[in-house]
Amino acid sequence: RIWAIGGLQARTYYHLWRGESAAAQRMWAKAELEFVRLGALWQLYAIHHSSAAITYAFTDDMLGLRRCIAALTRQVEAGLGFRAYLRLARAEHARLRGDHAEALALVDEALADLPPGEGLPRPWALAARADAIFAAGELDEATTACEEALQLAEDPERGQACFRCRVERTLALIELARGEPRAAAARLDRLVADAEQLQNPFILGAAHEARAQVAAEQGDDDGARLHAAAVESCFVPTRNPVLVARYERLLRRIGSGPRAADAGESTSNLATAVFHPDTVTDTVGEALSRISACATATERAEQALRILLDAADATQGFLYLLVHGEATLVAPSAGAEPPPGVSEAIARRLTASQDATDEGTTLQHPRSGWASAMLYAEHGGEDRVVGAVVLQVSTPPGKLPPASLRHAMGQRLHEEGDVSLFGDRSH
Repeated sequence: RIWAIGGLQARTYYHLWRGESAAAQRMWAKAELEFVRLGALWQLYAIHHSSAAITYAFTDDMLGLRRCIAALTRQVEAGLGFRAYLRLARAEHARLRGDHAEALALVDEALADLPPGEGLPRPWALAARADAIFAAGELDEATTACEEALQLAEDPERGQACFRCRVERTLALIELARGEPRAAAARLDRLVADAEQLQNPFILGAAHEARAQVAAEQGDDDGARLHAAAVESCFVPTRNPVLVARYERLLRRIGSGPRAADAGESTSNLATAVFHPDTVTDTVGEALSRISACATATERAEQALRILLDAADATQGFLYLLVHGEATLVAPSAGAEPPPGVSEAIARRLTASQDATDEGTTLQHPRSGWASAMLYAEHGGEDRVVGAVVLQVSTPPGKLPPASLRHAMGQRLHEEGDVSLFGDRSH
């Protein structure tokens, strides 16, 4: 069974490297159950956060990085030798926040800590260093850093294809920033061909993402849309909100995303504007970032309700989640109470919603203008209802939050442990 746990861990990291966060979480949940059954296998468990931090940084998953940083901090304080990993995780987090000076300083500290023979984190550190310097706008220094990172990533004894692809992509973006789009396009075309052999949706999607940017810069609208479609086919099936948000940003960058005038008319449920048209620059990714900034279940529920209200242009509403298998009012935590009968109606609807395709609008009280819509999360390989939002609408059936937003909110609240589904009453 120890080897079985090792296999589950390997599958977890396999999915993380591919950006398939939901599949990785399912694998890790199985591994954690085996840890509970077998007792304290601290050596196996201890490596998880250092390994996961590399993959979360690779896919720009800020929430995953924050979790790993917290866990690695506890491990370092307990005397385990993961200080370099902790510094690298903090460096990547700083890079994603836009604090490039702090990111570079932390990477350099981590590199100074690494022994000469440490093979896994060094290519990561060199690639992160190159990205931090490039983000700071130092193109010559970034090119030098990329060449150093590439030399190690291409080493047949210690090379790692994932970091080689990351550095090649950065070099192409440097060439684009230098005003050399043809060189950037040629490099990315080679990278796309290499990435296709790896059969990794994140690496291939990231290459197409950069190639679409280059095509847009060259005025090649058809080429940009072609590569954006390839990004969609790579990123969206991973069900990773971070990658879906990146796809949405790419659409806007190349001029194919929703505009303020037609945000409510978008035919794509993948690039749907979820806030008021005056703030159409916010997307599902921004909504998830707002949830990630919350420290408690109550704060997350309040923030989720505000996001859903904004998306529906509603002034009042209530959020219900399944807690220990029961429909529970979780937001607002104070103030107005739901109208008589609404809580009972929501409980009946949640109980009856065994099919995740329940996307219709149920008017709890048609004359008084209350409507409800379901929230979903992936559980056990399928979508499950995890809650509902009740909104006051001026004209039935009213405007509902987009399905993509409701799924993203439900998935995040489920991942945070704020939801327990029917059959999970013991959680």
